Amino acid sequence: MGEEEWERLSVLNRHYLIGLFFSYSGKANVTRQSQLKSFRLSLIEQGMSDCPVLKDWFTAFSYLKQFVSKSSESKKVILLDDVAWMDNQKSDFIPALEGFWNELCSNRNDIFLIICASATSWIIDNVFHNRGGLHNRVTMYALRIYL
Repeated sequence: MGEEEWERLSVLNRHYLIGLFFSYSGKANVTRQSQLKSFRLSLIEQGMSDCPVLKDWFTAFSYLKQFVSKSSESKKVILLDDVAWMDNQKSDFIPALEGFWNELCSNRNDIFLIICASATSWIIDNVFHNRGGLHNRVTMYALRIYL
């Protein structure tokens, strides 16, 4: 995790979230398999006791759904940082994220999903202007982090 990502995570956690349920930061310039391996390790480190090797993003989000569904915490804040790095060529990250959102998060009041990317254009193109499963799913919260 780079300095900018660490600072963003710390500020969000300290000032706005008061504790994250799950967080993952995408890794720069790695293969899809390395990204998934790192995501799996994050699931395990953050409390998922049994998580097999993840073959794709659909499987990764399926295990994240299980992890969230088994939790008794009243609020589950999920932070996916540097998502543009997770969405490498032919990764199916966006369709898998769409499924995670539509199948679990959108139907529950206890889940708050935050996605961040240093590449603003990626967020605009792939989330705000999404015409697939994320279409009209964005709720804008103005978090003024840097004054």
